[in-house]
Amino acid sequence: MDYTWYIDWDWSSNANSPRPGLPNKLFVMRHSERIDKVFGKDWTYRAFNDEGRYHRFDLNMPTKLFRRDAEDYLLDSPITRAGIFVAERIGYALKVNKTIPDIIYTSPSLRCIQTATAVSCGMGRPDIQLRIEPGLFQKTWVHNRIPLFMSPNELEEQGFNIDASYVPILRRHGLCEKCETIKSYSYRVHRTLGQILRRRENARTAQIVLLVGHATTVDLTASYFMDRIGTKNNYKRCVPYCAFVSFERRYDGWMRTNMLPPMTYNGFCSQPDFEFLNRRPYV
Repeated sequence: MDYTWYIDWDWSSNANSPRPGLPNKLFVMRHSERIDKVFGKDWTYRAFNDEGRYHRFDLNMPTKLFRRDAEDYLLDSPITRAGIFVAERIGYALKVNKTIPDIIYTSPSLRCIQTATAVSCGMGRPDIQLRIEPGLFQKTWVHNRIPLFMSPNELEEQGFNIDASYVPILRRHGLCEKCETIKSYSYRVHRTLGQILRRRENARTAQIVLLVGHATTVDLTASYFMDRIGTKNNYKRCVPYCAFVSFERRYDGWMRTNMLPPMTYNGFCSQPDFEFLNRRPYV
């Protein structure tokens, strides 16, 4: 069952007319398949020698990785070659559907940045600059420490198209390592999303916005429109790699729309569990 998910908005007298510069469509997706979940947490010990040189031991691994401490890759995993392919297919579908995003926000995690880049390439729009937004990062208590993210300048040096002028809604040092709870994490993502939806761009048309984040990013985006706080432990099963959910602004709120078919191969399907996403707030 589909619900109309509401958000307070200052509507003009002509409520059916999209406002220029404001988001009219919102897409959110989970990152692609990550290396450490395919090859295990010890993959860096097998892929890097004592001198720190990288060599792939499987064809599903990147042909090359930029020089970086192996421990940083343990906390900030890249995606696989299969993951790049699936993300590119998502991008190509957006191109065919004529719904190419105007703006792409991504979590600072490398896997999300790589996924967003692959989507852009699949759309034939590698010129779209990515906005790195720490507010979209996953819950922090799953890490012993917050990963040492690559800076926008470092990412640009490695060939990623980054909007270096973008001022993030939440700075990197605003992420709490130990004190963040499910509730405060939900509020953090909701605040970030709320500001993104209210941000007016210098454009004459309504904007299409894509968020690339984590499984919980997808779940909490859905919960934002349902006044629901928190997520569940089975979110990864219900929100698989490259799960894609779309929302469209209507005169009376935001509604989830069926924008793209899922990507299915070899027992994998990117289709999210919409019954899970549509669950009502706890009473």
